[in-house]
This record gives sequence, structure tokens and C-alpha cells, in this order.
Amino acid sequence: SSSTVTNGKSLNIFPKALRPSVESGIRYRSDDWLVNFLSIPNSFVLRRIKFKLLCHSVLCAIVVGLYKFGHFDAVALPSPLGHSLLGGFLGLLLVFRTNSAYGRFWEARGLWSKTKATCRSIALSTCAYLRNHSPRSSEDIIELVASFPDALANTCLAGSRSLPPHVAELIQRKDDGITNPRLGPALAICAKMHGAVHNAAKESSTSGTDYLEAMHLAEMSHE
Repeated sequence: SSSTVTNGKSLNIFPKALRPSVESGIRYRSDDWLVNFLSIPNSFVLRRIKFKLLCHSVLCAIVVGLYKFGHFDAVALPSPLGHSLLGGFLGLLLVFRTNSAYGRFWEARGLWSKTKATCRSIALSTCAYLRNHSPRSSEDIIELVASFPDALANTCLAGSRSLPPHVAELIQRKDDGITNPRLGPALAICAKMHGAVHNAAKESSTSGTDYLEAMHLAEMSHE
């Protein structure tokens, strides 16, 4: 077992497996190789593939045992040339899959950075151009913008990351008339944000004459 009991408490002898986390911002680094190696028994990937790995290990052990005790002496074994050629193809496939996964990671990171920049731009525009004209709607927009990253993380992780209580409460709020249960958390926040921008235009008495204010309202409604 990977754990021992000390004074009634379970003590894990293996280090905790590192994993990129939305909450803590943990990321892999090149100098974490020793911790990653020692934390293999606690690996999330190993936990997902352990059944297939165990089946293949048992099958290989049976084949080796039969060969060891001479049960394959009377059987014409195929040439190992096929396995040698197959190893090269598997190596190329592994490199391709690794590069593809790495490319998707960087693509997602770029999209997340773009989302962060967009949220920051909306918050700055709200504070600079809308707060004086539409104070109540501006507070709603700021609250929705601050909650959007958590809602987007929940949507991207297919619900495996739970929503913070204040974000869930914000999505279920009915005073804005937007409570479509078919919308995911991220789309629900976007719909509420669009409604808050529309309310800001109605709350302000100068949105029809102040072209700068109208321009920023139009930009935020399309971001």
C-alpha cells in the first residue's frame, strides 16, 4: 500500500501528483521531473488507464509464462520483423499525438489569454465610460465580468469543476428575466451581460446623444 497509519491518521508516502489547476494556477515545470516521477502511484492518468494497463500486463505475463515453460516449442512463431517495423510506426504516431496535444494546449492557452484581455477591456470601459451615467447597471456588468472566468472554466471542464456559490446564485437570479435552463454557465453569463449592457443604455439619459458612450456600449454588446 502507498499509505501508512500514524497516530490514527493516514500518511501517504508518495508526493501529491501535480496537476494544472484553475483555482491554484499550478503548472508543470521542467525541474519538477523528480516529483512527477515519485508521484506516479498518485497519477491522474494512471488512475484512468490502470484497468487497460493491468489487462495488457496480465496478457503479456501469460505469453511469457507459456514461452518460458516450452509450450510454444511446437508452434512456428512469426518473424520478429513485423514487430520491428510496427515499433517505428508507433513511434511516429506517438510523436504526432504528442505534438497535436501540445498544439491544442497552446491554442487553449491563447484563447484563455484572449478571454482575460476581453474581460479586462470590458471592465475598464465600464469603469471609465459607463459608471457615471449608469451606476446600477455598471455594477451588474462588473459582477458578471468577474464571474465569467469561473463559468467558462466550468463549461470547458464539462462540469467537473464546480461553480462557486456566488456564480451559481448569479446565474439563477431572475430579476433580469434571463433564466434559460438550456444555456450553459458561460452562455448564461454572456446573456445576462448583454442584458446588463442594454439596461445601461436605458438607464443613461445621455446614451442617445453622447456618441462616445454609445460607441462603448455597442463595443461591449458585441464582445
